Amino acid sequence: MTRKAGKRPAPKVVPIRPVNVSKLSREHGISRSTVRERLRKGWQPAAGETPAPGEQPSPPPAGPPPSSPPAMAGMATPRHPFATPRLVGAAILAMAALAIAGLALAINAQYGASIGETTLTSWTFMGLAVAVDLLAVTLAPAAVGLWRTKERALAIATWATWGVAVFLATLATLGFFQKNLADTAASRAATVTMAVATHDQRSEVIAAAKLAVSVAKATREAECATRGPRCIQREADERTAINALSAAVASPVVSPAKISDPDPQIAAVSRLAAWLGLGLRPDDFANTRLVLWSLILNSGGLVLAIAFGSARSRGDALK
Repeated sequence: MTRKAGKRPAPKVVPIRPVNVSKLSREHGISRSTVRERLRKGWQPAAGETPAPGEQPSPPPAGPPPSSPPAMAGMATPRHPFATPRLVGAAILAMAALAIAGLALAINAQYGASIGETTLTSWTFMGLAVAVDLLAVTLAPAAVGLWRTKERALAIATWATWGVAVFLATLATLGFFQKNLADTAASRAATVTMAVATHDQRSEVIAAAKLAVSVAKATREAECATRGPRCIQREADERTAINALSAAVASPVVSPAKISDPDPQIAAVSRLAAWLGLGLRPDDFANTRLVLWSLILNSGGLVLAIAFGSARSRGDALK
């Protein structure tokens, strides 16, 4: 029987054998998600290399094993090796976060204890400050973990609660800094003012004593020129004025204050700003410093969350 002209035999359809993703993952040392990704991109395992689930593996051929295709050359090593520098950086960030959180906890606890009028209220405010700080530290890593597990709504609610906790903790830190910085600056300013006032007072006493001596001398000379009846009294008055002047001069000299500015940091920055021609006032620098210190001291939870995120390698992130 002759074949009809112009017709070709239909191509033979080769059935696609299912592969065992788990066994391929164990054989090549990669994750199952990586195996699925490579299969999706067209990677075809060698025939008989991985049987389908429930199928008996075929015996190996008698001849030499076929050479691996180029796509299989680099399959023996993991795609994303163990990242030691990443883990070291994450550990350093975690330690920094815990140190910042400890400082913020101590600062806010002190401020909470300082605003109570009685012992009970002081302890209550201190406990409240500690609870808010613990929330500010722990909620951010928890929100990151919830986001990774696809619980988006709960993660967003956790971030919102973390924002409230950080805001309250920042207010406590602002109060602590304002109280202590203002008290320290006021104490230093009072020291400078007292030293200047004492020095001026001594100078005024000496000047008054000199004037009294001059007046007593002039009065004595006028009275004693004719040896009047009150000459002896005027001489006594002059001696008294001279003794008073001697006592004023012999009074101890007040040591000058060893404080140049109530707030050296703000004074230095203001001096540099004036030198650069910037129209900024000392209050501007003081407010900026207050905000930055308060924010950085309450960022321990965010830094801890960044540390947890950095600890994951790219291979883990693809799973």
